[in-house]
Amino acid sequence: MAASASYVLIASGSQERGRSLSRALEGLRVEGHVIDDVEKLLYVTRAPVSPAVEGVPAGVPEAVILEHALAARVPEGLDLVHILRNRQHLAHAPLVYLGPLDAETEAKVVGSGADAYVTLPTQPAVVRAYVEQLLTRRRAERDLREALDRARRFEQALKESERMK
Repeated sequence: MAASASYVLIASGSQERGRSLSRALEGLRVEGHVIDDVEKLLYVTRAPVSPAVEGVPAGVPEAVILEHALAARVPEGLDLVHILRNRQHLAHAPLVYLGPLDAETEAKVVGSGADAYVTLPTQPAVVRAYVEQLLTRRRAERDLREALDRARRFEQALKESERMK
């Protein structure tokens, strides 16, 4: 994905808080795009090539920030973190959850697959630090996976050429 197309999906309870988080991400080579509606979030994340929707570009986000104020709007029994984490194209995207100081909620969210749980209230700079570290780690993991794939293909080509001798 080109650097200009890289984005972080910010699922917030309000556009204002989402925009504040988006501004905090400036300088990370990603743009923040805010969604403040559960149905829109589920629509945008349903497939790896979902079409662009107002305010959100097409493609897969590099990370997801999910605010408790939005996650709490889903019907009882649905786990939004679990739903997002189980979408294959989001399986490796860092997921940062912003939630209340509540051990039960934190344990549930982390157990469902969130990479980080940030207790609210917090400063946007704290969220930026988490996102920055998770993106750095995930980008390194992706680069390593790609290098290993190239090495495997090279090894297979070498074996094939030796068989042809």
